[in-house]
Amino acid sequence: MSRQPEAPPHTVRRTELPGAVDDRLYFAQVREDPELEIAAFAGHGDGPIAVVGSAGCTALSLLAAGATEVVAVDVNRTQNHLVEFKAAAISQLEPATALGLLGGSAMVAAARRSAYAQVRGVLTPGARAYWDAHPQAIASGVLQAGVTERLMRLIARTLRLVHPRRTGRLLALRTLDEQREFYRREWDTVGWRLLFGVLCNRLVLRRTYDERFFAHVENPSYARHFRQVAEHTLTGLDIDGNYFLQLLLTGGYQQARPPYLAGPVPVDRLHLVDGTFTGYLRTRPDASMAGFALSNICEWLSPAEVDELFAEIVRTARPGARLVFRNFVGWTEVPPRWRDAVREDRARGEELMRTDRSLCQRRFAICEVTP
Repeated sequence: MSRQPEAPPHTVRRTELPGAVDDRLYFAQVREDPELEIAAFAGHGDGPIAVVGSAGCTALSLLAAGATEVVAVDVNRTQNHLVEFKAAAISQLEPATALGLLGGSAMVAAARRSAYAQVRGVLTPGARAYWDAHPQAIASGVLQAGVTERLMRLIARTLRLVHPRRTGRLLALRTLDEQREFYRREWDTVGWRLLFGVLCNRLVLRRTYDERFFAHVENPSYARHFRQVAEHTLTGLDIDGNYFLQLLLTGGYQQARPPYLAGPVPVDRLHLVDGTFTGYLRTRPDASMAGFALSNICEWLSPAEVDELFAEIVRTARPGARLVFRNFVGWTEVPPRWRDAVREDRARGEELMRTDRSLCQRRFAICEVTP
């Protein structure tokens, strides 16, 4: 009797917890600069770091920067299907092929389908079934497959109408002085300002995303927030190294790439968890975690749920563990009863926030947890 060939091992470990759901793919790219998390966890990466999975960019970039174990947690299985896809691509393919398959560089649809066939076998059954059912997303490059990316493409098309001959010149600038002068003289037009009011307002965002994303957010002007962030990015940060801006304006990565696409990533140190962040922490022993990266999930939670989350963070944190969280359009503070155990370094967080190139974020908080 002939033996059946053994199935190849899956690229990453994956665990499912109660409460996981199958939802839309909201994020194909994490609209947060992972260099902030990398800086925040410097010297604190010698143990498990729990990260919101989202599109996987932060989790994979932390591994690329040397973290010993990263647990990417997302209640939406679809998001973790994407993280698994990215991990398989960068671990199984040559770098140029992985970049093309994901959509970071030009590749014809047939070549993307062929590259997918090379990684399909190492995906878990759920991820494989999902991507088999979404061939167009693969053919187009999965970095453009999310709900957010559809909105960003609309913004990019509108921007090319507002500045039909200026985007290439913008990307060619090489000094901050050049950027500031170009912005003042040519970029900061009435059309540029109107773009934010038309496409980055509360109504558009609420129609784009699930309403629960903003259920606990109070922000008087989304448009003003995004315009201020964009102005800082274009006048205060190096454009030449901004892969977020390059991908938005050109559809691909040019001079720069995310850390997980710029070097080797030990994906065997990645563990995917389908479930809530609080639910995952409840499975962990006391004092077992080296770090936590919450992204902006506190904006989606009620005050009681935020308090429950911080209770588990304090319980599971090693002494001196690092916690970071972000705000997209809302504002989160450490719950009052946990402020003795969770101490925010606001000055350091604000310093790092000024370096964020993502064009989206409002706040970055960095805390030390001492139970």
